[in-house]
Amino acid sequence: MGSVKMLKEKNMVKGMEVNPDILPSQYISCIKAKSHVIPFPQQSKTEYKEIGDMTFTNIWGPAQTTGIKGEHYYVSFTDGITRRTQIHFIKKKGCS
Repeated sequence: MGSVKMLKEKNMVKGMEVNPDILPSQYISCIKAKSHVIPFPQQSKTEYKEIGDMTFTNIWGPAQTTGIKGEHYYVSFTDGITRRTQIHFIKKKGCS
């Protein structure tokens, strides 16, 4: 609870509301309710046989710093078997 209050007091999270009337015992019950969740396995059971069987993609942004050519985002593509990753930078719409 102390960490949550610190986030609020230092304005580290936008739009976050903290109810100081909630008792710590209520947080304990939340933790116990979620404790049944099985942790992620150390290794995937899924096997890919050929390059291109699975491609993972992610888009990130907007960045606070503009790239050399005006980019504010990037998209990444990672092959499931080789783990080779390609990143492509993307301009913010309306930028030249």
